[in-house]
Amino acid sequence: MILFGFYLRQLRKEHNVSLQTLAQELDVSVPFLSLIENNKKAVPINYGDKLTEIFNLTPEQSKELKNSIDYTNKKISIDLQDMNDAQQEVTLAFARTINTASQKKLEELRKILESDDEE
Repeated sequence: MILFGFYLRQLRKEHNVSLQTLAQELDVSVPFLSLIENNKKAVPINYGDKLTEIFNLTPEQSKELKNSIDYTNKKISIDLQDMNDAQQEVTLAFARTINTASQKKLEELRKILESDDEE
């Protein structure tokens, strides 16, 4: 997983956009954006959507960008509102036990979650 600041710098260079220009587009100061780009400041969660629009990212690029924000911020939020009861129960059970799960259990979960099998 790539840190957001590195991903952002790469996007700026690919699109030939200066730090100052991007700061103006995001309505923030250049020093603030520089701190984010150097991974020294948490990334506002809405930057995923804003940067997707600014750089006209594909859905895959947008997902990668948003994953880098979560990874960099070391936090993720999950909206339970549109989940059914079973999805909510599994999500909450996962959140309650993830910090104490063994490496073996984590590997089993990863395999299950990454499998394409539908039963």
